[in-house]
Amino acid sequence: MSLNNGLLLAPLLIEEICSALGVNSRNLGVLCQSANINIFAKYKPLSLTGDEQLSDALILNARYGLHAIATSIRSNLRTMELTWTYNGARNPYNRELDFHRYYNAAPCPFMQANGESLELDIISGDSQPALFYLLMASGALANKAFSSASGISSSSPAVPSDRLAYCITAEELGFWDGGAYHELLADGTTTHLGLIIFNNNGNYVDSVWARAPLAILPQRDNDMFIIPLDGLVLQEGTYTAIYCARVVEEGHTYYLPVFNDSRYPARVPLEVGGFENYVQARLGLAASVGDNPAISITTGSNSLFIVMRLYNNGPNTIRITGGFNEKFTLVARVTGNVVDNTGNVSIDRTQTTAQLISPSSGQQVSVAPGGYIDLIYSLSNIWSNNSSTSPSRIDSGSLTIGGALMYSGTREYTWRTIDQRILTVTYQQ
Repeated sequence: MSLNNGLLLAPLLIEEICSALGVNSRNLGVLCQSANINIFAKYKPLSLTGDEQLSDALILNARYGLHAIATSIRSNLRTMELTWTYNGARNPYNRELDFHRYYNAAPCPFMQANGESLELDIISGDSQPALFYLLMASGALANKAFSSASGISSSSPAVPSDRLAYCITAEELGFWDGGAYHELLADGTTTHLGLIIFNNNGNYVDSVWARAPLAILPQRDNDMFIIPLDGLVLQEGTYTAIYCARVVEEGHTYYLPVFNDSRYPARVPLEVGGFENYVQARLGLAASVGDNPAISITTGSNSLFIVMRLYNNGPNTIRITGGFNEKFTLVARVTGNVVDNTGNVSIDRTQTTAQLISPSSGQQVSVAPGGYIDLIYSLSNIWSNNSSTSPSRIDSGSLTIGGALMYSGTREYTWRTIDQRILTVTYQQ
């Protein structure tokens, strides 16, 4: 029997080649040129001349018929064709023995593991990292399965151990840049996995790379293939990210994109924002930090506190540090009338502050998905038309105060409409 758990071995039977490929035709040309051939199998029909069985040296020299691409020009990644090419059999050289040692379950040796898009939550700064998968032949990562949660599984094997020798692995993977050939893991090179980012105009804007170079190690190092996105500094918007390896070889830099799988493409949209994950509510006013917030209060104080509630409806834990925090700037509108020593004064001003009173300065509070936090801000000189000037005497007054949380004072967070309360304060000495 030549077909054994997905592996074809000589002597070959045409029926078992058909079975391995899922093809009904017994025509050798149809089988050798079938679109069902797994391009990541190390041994398969190749576009080499001759009628005799191919030697291992010839197969190696042909780089297993897999033509991955590289470029030394970073800007090319934005638009270049990222498809890897299989140099399969061509008429009249359709050799049955090319299927000797063909393994139909060989996995892709180099791909991303995040899916069809990436999101960078600039509010939490805690977005999912960029994940890479590599099928390794040796070291602590040898023969580990693909994982959409971690890139490379920590336990499950990719293939049965006696099948790994029939799969193209990362150590054997090479890339062509014009007529030059570059290996992913070659001696004398330094390789980092990461993302290259372009804006909608096709211009390069940023990149982020693994903290550790790619290497064959006796112990697992997640820093080689799990790349946090906290190193990216981008404005809100949609970008294009390319998953690739950056190989430095003899002073020259080359970029090697991952396999362009339809479910895990090499080029993906990167959505930068996350504002939709956070919802604000205006709870009330308080005369002091410890008071329960109320919709309406009476006070003779020249300052008071406004309490805003922030809901974390996103998938990530958000960490908010007290004190100056531009991510959560309060913009408050103060309107009304005051009677002071100068007479009747109309109040209509906007006060902006990024200074959190609670959490207190330097304190960091974590808000888990589904949770919320109450943010307290101080409003100063409320009875004056200038937040920096205190009136000398107040006889009476009534104000309406509206506050909104904004990112850097410009981007307003979504509201819970039922909590967009009108807040009032009445003067009473």
